[in-house]
Amino acid sequence: DWNLRTGEANLKRLRVDKLDLAVLQKSVPMSGLNAGQLSANLELLHQPGKFTSAKGKLTLDGIQYPSLPAGSSLAAKELDLNLVWREGGQFKTVVSKFDLQVVDAGQKPLAHWTGSGKGDSFTGMFKLDLGPSEMSHPLLQSLLTNKLEAAKIISGKISNPKALKISRDAKDE
Repeated sequence: DWNLRTGEANLKRLRVDKLDLAVLQKSVPMSGLNAGQLSANLELLHQPGKFTSAKGKLTLDGIQYPSLPAGSSLAAKELDLNLVWREGGQFKTVVSKFDLQVVDAGQKPLAHWTGSGKGDSFTGMFKLDLGPSEMSHPLLQSLLTNKLEAAKIISGKISNPKALKISRDAKDE
């Protein structure tokens, strides 16, 4: 069901295959995401100005994003996401579950994160509960380029073998 008059959508299966992100950028601005392709298989429920709920899988292939190595791909193998909309297009995000993988252009693993979280784009608050996860040196180098200046990370990884909680309250603490 999709009501074009009200914008309400209840899509039991939304399937997108290799949508060019440059085309999508024209209607849905995504700061910093300059190129790539979106594929998705989602159950989507949307009520304009109220909430959006999405469950399923999505991938971004061959993306160009400033803090990722060129041509990386991001895959949400499992995603359960709710956006609660506020005035001015701001929203509160609740992710009940995610399984996120990042690979380089040659399909070499760069990171794997699992967990849940929530955040508020209005206040800046976020809470992230990570399951066992890891990030390899090429992604670390890319993420820290501005901080490292001429230094180079040549090997290693960061991992959390046990659950990890990361948060920031609305007061920037």
